[in-house]
Amino acid sequence: MRRNVLINIIMIFICITSLTIITITLYIIPTSHQLKNHNEIAETVMNNYVYNSYVNKYKDTGVKGIHPNKKDHRKPASKPVKISRDLPKVEVSVNNSTDNEGPSEISVFSINCENGGIGFTDKCICSPPYHGDHCEQIDQSLNDPCLAVDESAKKLMGRTDTYNDTNVHCPISATVDCCWKRNKRSSTKVFDQQESTSDHQYLERILSSYGPWNENDKIIIDYLFTQNNNKHYHLKYKKDEHQQTSFSDKPSIAYSINIEELDMERFEALLKVIYRPKHYYIIHIDKRLNDIKGLMDVVKLYNSKSGNIRVLDKRFVGSWGSIASVYYEIASIAVAQDMVKQRQKDAPNHKHPEWSHFINLSLDDFPTKNVVDLERFLGSKPRMNYIEKRPRTSENRKSKTWMECDDNQMINIEYQNTDHCGSNDYFLSSYNNETLVEGSQWHFLSNSFANYLLSSRKSIERLFSMKFTLIPEETFFQLALLESNLSDEWVDYNYRFTPLHKENREVDENDLDFKFESYFTSKVKSKEVRDSITEKHLNFRHNIK
Repeated sequence: MRRNVLINIIMIFICITSLTIITITLYIIPTSHQLKNHNEIAETVMNNYVYNSYVNKYKDTGVKGIHPNKKDHRKPASKPVKISRDLPKVEVSVNNSTDNEGPSEISVFSINCENGGIGFTDKCICSPPYHGDHCEQIDQSLNDPCLAVDESAKKLMGRTDTYNDTNVHCPISATVDCCWKRNKRSSTKVFDQQESTSDHQYLERILSSYGPWNENDKIIIDYLFTQNNNKHYHLKYKKDEHQQTSFSDKPSIAYSINIEELDMERFEALLKVIYRPKHYYIIHIDKRLNDIKGLMDVVKLYNSKSGNIRVLDKRFVGSWGSIASVYYEIASIAVAQDMVKQRQKDAPNHKHPEWSHFINLSLDDFPTKNVVDLERFLGSKPRMNYIEKRPRTSENRKSKTWMECDDNQMINIEYQNTDHCGSNDYFLSSYNNETLVEGSQWHFLSNSFANYLLSSRKSIERLFSMKFTLIPEETFFQLALLESNLSDEWVDYNYRFTPLHKENREVDENDLDFKFESYFTSKVKSKEVRDSITEKHLNFRHNIK
């Protein structure tokens, strides 16, 4: 009798245990095919990740595979653990808030200036022969030859390198550009008077030298400078303001995601696999995209716990090959530094609030290793920059004048008589031609170098000196690091896989062995390929060796 009772108790216990396991499998750790809408995906990924015990159990003593020709050493990834299904309703912040005092609108915006001019304190900075309160008048007495270039100007398409015989429209006319180039840019000495002037005087010299100016230019100035109550400009970020001597061995990371065409499926897929509460996420959406409510709803859900995602409220209009590609990245770095300040304010006892590296992504990118693998790798050398460099391939990118025109194209403006418009020697003579390199725009930047880009007058002037070059995003970061006095190291590899042997460079199922060591791959267009990468390289169950 007692034996039968004991057997019944054991059977009941086994049944209860089995039901518990089934319940956990179905409801507590839902599988990917069960997460069918935006809210469930964001809710599951966004919740706190209690993974320290799991990672420590499997962690190794060193970081392997730092050379592209080494074999892939994959380490176990973090396991998400469900904490709660209840998400408090918190409004998402999309503002680039800072602690600097000053008017809500700086004078580059509050003063309307024509013909490429720009507002400064209470006036417009113009280029001869333009003058007047708004640069709207022309001084005909100067007989400036720059006024007669429109009909003689040829317009060369940047992407196709073929002449376009149609009347291409550019927001900045060839006449205005010629006048600024002839009377201002050509006579500029890059890096002149770097340290002997105030921030206010320095900015005035920059604005007087590198016009004509457009809306994108004004926005990046707003990210980098602030005005006090006396209308004097100051750099928002100071050297070494955010530097710390050490980082965690698995440090925080700042991710920048640039969105030129909104694809919610790709956005959610990327965010789902890279998101962790301790990291920082800055999203730039091209200004031409208006219907972004769906994206903001997803961001709101993620932000309801940690508030670590920021959408840039001052957005740029991007054109292929234009300086805007550098602008939005610099703006994202600025916001990432502001987010560190906010975290330090909200959690003063946080041991390691700063991010060690800044990583730029697009919706075509996808990770090839788990987040913890990347944390370990970057934590091993927090002052290392991973920036590709190679000998320059085209002098035309820098020796000619390029402007943003119709259909978001970069157009090379060529003049029949170059004497009318001056030369680009101001830029070409500003760097060592023997050591100049270029490379991929995709990189991992150290915190110290990223802060240098915001706080160094030399870096900021280098940025504006490249306004009229083609594809500056493949040269600016390499050149800025070469010109800095930082002790940071530089690895000539960006740990991105791109199938360069293909004409379209698109990743497919045959590329998923990733012949070179990588942490991200570019040109992932299909959901099927993303799912295969996730299953093969990111699924923690398959990575436990």
